[in-house]
This record gives sequence, structure tokens and C-alpha cells, in this order.
Amino acid sequence: GRRPAPPVSDTELGQIAPAPADGEQVAGRLRRTTTFKTIGVSLGALALRAGGLCASLRPSALWAIWSKLHRAIDPRVHRTVHCQFALHFVVTAMQELFPLFCASTVHGLGLSPGELGGALAPLGISLLLWPLCIPALGRRIGMVGVFRLGVCLFLLVQIMIPALRLAQTHSASALWAGLIAVALVRGTAGVSSFTAITVIMNDILTGDIGFVNGYASSVCSLARAIAPTLMGSVFAVSARMELPFPLDFHLPFYILSVLCVGTLALSARFNAPRPQTASPARAVGSLRPVALVASLNGEPAPAANGFS
Repeated sequence: GRRPAPPVSDTELGQIAPAPADGEQVAGRLRRTTTFKTIGVSLGALALRAGGLCASLRPSALWAIWSKLHRAIDPRVHRTVHCQFALHFVVTAMQELFPLFCASTVHGLGLSPGELGGALAPLGISLLLWPLCIPALGRRIGMVGVFRLGVCLFLLVQIMIPALRLAQTHSASALWAGLIAVALVRGTAGVSSFTAITVIMNDILTGDIGFVNGYASSVCSLARAIAPTLMGSVFAVSARMELPFPLDFHLPFYILSVLCVGTLALSARFNAPRPQTASPARAVGSLRPVALVASLNGEPAPAANGFS
């Protein structure tokens, strides 16, 4: 008679016929590989186009762009762009540092993901409601005052965040009261400062508004690009080296505090007189209706947004 076939082990069976799950994994890897190749090809094509555009710009064209930029931007506008750079750097760095500080168990608060989400929830409330108060506040203290208020609140936030560890050692209620206060103040500061500096810059401009706003957007994008890497690295190095106060986890927040103080000092020159470079016809066309009537009557034009 015929001998029965020996039993096949699970290992040999897996070698003969792959399990259905293996086919799904292979298909998933193929899809991911195809996606990465598509993204790589798209980025490569974009880089080639950008390189070709830069190569096609002659030195005369680059000089023309720089000359237009130099003519269009007076020192007052440069100061507003510098303030925007500082604001975007502070806000982007804070978006990087706050979750790191809250999640770190050694140099932070050791919050869970759910607790971190609860700590950020009040931020949305302030971002939703505080813009409704900006017009009345601007009429009362001027847009320059609103901007300085926002920067001062950012400075307060940089001092409050490291102090949350002291609140945590006191009680859980004190910690959550501090987290809610930080979130509300962050939202109020962001809405106040960003809204005000945009209004201030566009109030200064008498021409090339789109060009100057594009230049400001490029500068702000640069700040958002370098802030997370720079300040995240500072936090990581200070935490790993176990440096003493204030070079420990306090250091990145104190660096942002110094940047806020510098922004406040820069805003002190927002009330400088506007240079008289525009032609008479252009100057009359740029006046607001109230200022135009006052000038026709021989009266001094009222200042707007804190400008003289």
C-alpha cells in the first residue's frame, strides 16, 4: 500500500503558500512606494522649474526688483516688517515649545495627549471671541496701542509657561487654572498683535501695497521656517545637558521674552512723522475723507491709528 504523506508543518506551509495578510501588506507597501515616488517626482519637477526661473533672471532683472523694493519701502515700513518677523518667530516657536514642555515628564508637566488637548481648548475660545473686541479697542487706544498690548501679553505668556511647574507642585487645580490662563492670553495676544501690525503697515503705505505685503509675507514665512528648528533645538540641548537655571528649560522661553522686549522697543518709533515723498496729487488722493476736508479748511489732519 501507499504510505501516508507526512504532515506539513506551519513553517513549511507558510513557505509554500503565503497567508492572505501577506498579500495585503505587499499591496500596501506598493501603494506607499508609488506615493513616495509620485511626491519625489513632483518635488523634483518643482525644483527644476524654480531653478530654471532663477537662472532665467538676468542681473538687471534682479537689480530692478531690488531697486523697486528699496524705493517702495521707507524705514517706517521696514520697522513694521521687522515686527512681523519677530511676531511670527515668537508664535511659531511657542507652538513648538508648548507641547514639548507639556509632554516632557522630566523637564515639563508630563501631560497626556488628552490633557494637552484640554489645555489648548481655551485658545480656540479666545481666537473666536476676541476679534469682536478689536474695533472698539482700536478706537479707544489706537492700533499702535493694541499692538503693544498684544506684545506685552506675549511677554507675559513666556513668563507664565515655565512657572506652570510651580503651580503643578502646589495642586492640580492651580495647574489647570494656569493652563487655561495661558491659552486665553495666547489667543488674545495673537489676535491683537497680528491684526494691529497689519493695519499699521497698510496705513503707512501710499503705493505698491501688494508688492510690500508680498515682501512682508516672505519675511514672515522665513521666520516660521527657522523658529521651530532653532527653538526646538535650544529646548532639547538645554534639557539634555542638565544646565542650571536659567539655562535649563527656561532658556528658550526667556529668549522669546527678550525678542518681545525688542519688538516693543521697535514699536516706540511707529509715531515718527511720515516722510513727504509723494507728489501733491498722490498725497491728496491718499487722504481719508475727514483728513481731506480738514486740509481744505486749513486745519491739521487728525491722526489715525496712533500716527501723527
